[in-house]
Amino acid sequence: MSSSVNTSGLAELRTRIENANSSIPELQRAAHERLGEVLQRTVRGNISTSLNDSHGKIAGWQDVFVGSGGGYVAVRAATSPAGSNGAGAVTNYLENGHVKRRKRTYVRKQTRNVRIIRAQASNNWVEGRHFYQKSKSAVQQEVQREAENLANQIARSLGG
Repeated sequence: MSSSVNTSGLAELRTRIENANSSIPELQRAAHERLGEVLQRTVRGNISTSLNDSHGKIAGWQDVFVGSGGGYVAVRAATSPAGSNGAGAVTNYLENGHVKRRKRTYVRKQTRNVRIIRAQASNNWVEGRHFYQKSKSAVQQEVQREAENLANQIARSLGG
């Protein structure tokens, strides 16, 4: 009587793991693209509820960016128009707040028969609207669902 160990199941498992491994980047990219659409809708919705953006200019500047390897997704301002009044700058001012300059007021002061006129510029801070931060918390459940969906797809590809 001869004893033997059958290892054909290990070879099959190795093949399944290799196939799953090669499909993970594609599955991950698809998950990030779906999340990007949800995140973009959420950011645009938060912009419209926190700003007077009746023409949708600021909301329209928000684009989805998926990493070149599909490993991340972000919603951020478009690259055009550029400059200090461009999409990125204005979005940043609105998200984080900014200084709003007021008209200068002039104060006249009499000192020993010498008249001094001094310009006083008063600044005040405009609070940020934090629509990105609000969106991040709002989509946490969707992120969890996509992560579970991705894990299930990988498990199915392994034969689980």
